[in-house]
Amino acid sequence: MPRTSLLLVLLHQTASLRLSWLGINALELHYSAGTRVLVDPILAGPLVFFDRPGAYRATPRDGGAAAAARRRVLASPPYDALLITQGWEDHAHPETLELVAASRLLKPDALVVAPPSAAEAVESALGAATTLRHGESAARGPLRVEAFPGALTGPPWATRQNGLLISHDGEPGLFVEPHGDLGGCSDAFLRGAAPRVDALVMPDRSQTLLGYDLVRSSTTARAARLLEPSAVVPLRNGDVDATGAIAPLIVTGPAESYPPGLAEVSAPLGAWADLPA
Repeated sequence: MPRTSLLLVLLHQTASLRLSWLGINALELHYSAGTRVLVDPILAGPLVFFDRPGAYRATPRDGGAAAAARRRVLASPPYDALLITQGWEDHAHPETLELVAASRLLKPDALVVAPPSAAEAVESALGAATTLRHGESAARGPLRVEAFPGALTGPPWATRQNGLLISHDGEPGLFVEPHGDLGGCSDAFLRGAAPRVDALVMPDRSQTLLGYDLVRSSTTARAARLLEPSAVVPLRNGDVDATGAIAPLIVTGPAESYPPGLAEVSAPLGAWADLPA
């Protein structure tokens, strides 16, 4: 199905989940019941790895849309949940965590979830967080978040980062793996998760650094076969303007072709896409 066709179809349906891509790995979720969620937000400053702009510094390619989306989020009523998937700066963004701590971006009883790799940074900034290890879950009202083995971002013996199953009573369930790495997920696990998954949130392009897979897009076909979702939300986390010594070494592949029957829910940066109940 063409990239924008499902979005046009959904305009004629009753949506229960509105989703907005905020650039890089960041998502904003609005459920019809009123629950509002931020996932891996970057709301202040550029993305810098290792605290060294000379190594890698990036901003969303559509800078105007990214700035407008940031302003909208910061002017919004407080959010019900903040979900962090990884400990790297493009997920647990230091400046954003400081901004959240200094603002009223979250409700006092908001659910804040982080993997072990990000727990120290998130707790240091916000005072408290729920650390989720693989197989663990947390909930706030009708919102439930379960961690599963996500991306391997270190040596083979390293603990994998988190992917997230995000569900909400009576509303579409999301399977979120920002790096498209399903190497830690067995077929049995994916089949067992299928009843809770209506849409995949996975990258639409691969990225490699000197031959090392940073982001995989080829795993979408396996996820679609075993999870049987109705739609995929492409995460365009490589759509950035980057500088620094590492930037020219990162190779981004072509856009992924999705399996037949898997519709694409797509919208420009900062715009809203709707997932039907």
